Amino acid sequence: MSYAKPHRNHAHGPPPVPLGLPAMSGDVLGREKPSGPADPAGPAEPVVPVDSASFRRALGRFATGVTVVTGLDEAGAPIGATVSAFSSLSLDPPLILFCLVNESATLASVMATKSCAINILSESQERTSRLFAGRTVDWALVEHERAENGVPVLTGCLATIQTQVQATYPGGDHAIVVAMVTAISTTDGKPLVHHQGEYSSLVGIGP
Repeated sequence: MSYAKPHRNHAHGPPPVPLGLPAMSGDVLGREKPSGPADPAGPAEPVVPVDSASFRRALGRFATGVTVVTGLDEAGAPIGATVSAFSSLSLDPPLILFCLVNESATLASVMATKSCAINILSESQERTSRLFAGRTVDWALVEHERAENGVPVLTGCLATIQTQVQATYPGGDHAIVVAMVTAISTTDGKPLVHHQGEYSSLVGIGP
């Protein structure tokens, strides 16, 4: 499997700082809060969160692709977990983010080794998704190979993305992991889709 190196163009300014991603003042979008007199209406009422069951039902309406995050534990053994909370973050530098539950062994390994791969599953890989959603994985049942950075990557995926972890942030019962893309490999096909607790595939699109 061959991998393409991301291209970074810094002709219009100094290169970005690869590490850090410092916390920003202001709101969650990084915008500075305007200064001025206090709100005459007084402090806002406390926000009461919705119940978890309603929250799950609402989020289940949002169809997502499915990925498996793979890496190596501190003993060098392969490890991985199914992840749907995955997103691109930046083109320059090339950054992605994903979220793992705080108790995840894969999270602990990724934070320790700072290397991982994101495997974007094809519509034929539902079994792979279910396998990595469990507590333990029998890697003898998984078709995989070692990538350039040494981590295992799954065969048959639409894309594999090798990364180096740049930062982690707390996100309630999950951790948000920000990683720099160091190499990619892609193939054609249709993605595996997860919607309302069920697996599906996209219909009516090529190839």
